[in-house]
Amino acid sequence: MEGWHCRLNVKANHGQLNLYQLIQLLHAESQLVDISVRMLSECGTMRLQKNAYSKLHSRLHQLWNEYCAGSREVAQLLNACARATKCV
Repeated sequence: MEGWHCRLNVKANHGQLNLYQLIQLLHAESQLVDISVRMLSECGTMRLQKNAYSKLHSRLHQLWNEYCAGSREVAQLLNACARATKCV
């Protein structure tokens, strides 16, 4: 989400657009979202993700599964998530 927000901010010249320009920009972005959703649903295409974040998401998913299986308590889950996110 932050990447999209940053890209939109750059395209919007950091808030220097008038209302009509902003509406056109948001309309163009909505068309890109429609295309992305269609690609994901039809082709199974995944978005590109940096290796570090891919590993982080895998680790967080693993921790969540351990919590759901009952092998971790809430405090343990939160501590492990905090440790995992510090390295990124």
